[in-house]
Amino acid sequence: MSSKNRIACVRYTFLPLVETFVYEEIKNIRRFELIILCIDTRNLDRFPYKNIRSFPILSTPTKKFNTLFFKITRHNLPSVSSFFSRIVKSEDVQLVRAYFGVTGVMALFLKRRFGIPYVTSFHGCDTRRQLSWLYKELFKEGDLFLVRSKQMMYDLKEMGCPIEKIRVQHTGVDVTRFSFHERKPITKSEKVRVLFVGRFVEKKGLQYAIKAFAKTKKVHKNITFTIIGDGPLRNEIQRLVQKLGLSTDIHLLGWRPHSEIPSRMINSHILIQPSVTATNGDKEGTTNVLIEAQATGMPVISTFHAGIPEAVLNGQSGYLVKEKDVDGLSEKLDILIENPGLWAEFGKTGRKLVEDEFNIHKQVAKLEKLYAEMVA
Repeated sequence: MSSKNRIACVRYTFLPLVETFVYEEIKNIRRFELIILCIDTRNLDRFPYKNIRSFPILSTPTKKFNTLFFKITRHNLPSVSSFFSRIVKSEDVQLVRAYFGVTGVMALFLKRRFGIPYVTSFHGCDTRRQLSWLYKELFKEGDLFLVRSKQMMYDLKEMGCPIEKIRVQHTGVDVTRFSFHERKPITKSEKVRVLFVGRFVEKKGLQYAIKAFAKTKKVHKNITFTIIGDGPLRNEIQRLVQKLGLSTDIHLLGWRPHSEIPSRMINSHILIQPSVTATNGDKEGTTNVLIEAQATGMPVISTFHAGIPEAVLNGQSGYLVKEKDVDGLSEKLDILIENPGLWAEFGKTGRKLVEDEFNIHKQVAKLEKLYAEMVA
């Protein structure tokens, strides 16, 4: 048995591909022994971890039904509650960490049953005002709430969470994996390579990036746009690319392994990531892709959205425009294309910002200190 204090990290599924940030945080914790409590497992080849306790249901259809039921109800399935409780008791867990607000509601019975410190982290999609009713008891009984930005802290306060219980815990990236590469002006025979990485969902704002690229392409012929990602809006995105006559200039690569992203970034000149607030209120926290791109020394273009202004220094490491502002995005893209001398300047500023504020090792050390204070 380990002499380290044990923490139970709760997530419905360990782990969707889009939640790399959860895995990066978990795998870098050293001062505590983490146990993953989940209802289902996925992508374990991508996210290997030794201490996973998955709810054992033999029937896949039954498991899917129970998982869905668990997600949409405020009541806990007795069998899952019993399983999680048995692990927490038998393995002498000292603190529970729930990832995402709805998971925090789901596992709140562990706080009630054992009285141990209970931490819930919010990540953007779970801070919609429509969910305020769901979190009422969680905000009252939970001990600490972690958010990705100051803006999210204010959002949570507006939803009813006591502000004294909220702490800003920035997301972090491994700056050794996303190494710095100074961007230099290109020759006349080369093309400026623009990049987008993300899911094809409304809040990522990809259609605005494509429209801005189309507008800029009319003036600057030596540009190309690579799009990495996939999602429910794929057909819509493909139709837009074809409608604008950009099939030879925009490369839709689909999903690519996360291990491939650093090299894709290093071989690109400008990242564009124009996030928006979705019609259902869904928002970003802070976008990891923007942080990763800046770590490699790439200037970025994004929007005044959620916590993004805390992760991008407007006019210093990149440019920010209003949400859905195609003309603004195109204008900033024009500026960076016409002034390649800015690439290195912005890149160095962005790299320093990431090293200071979004370094996974610094953020984990801060998190471990919080955990230590709570279990002392």
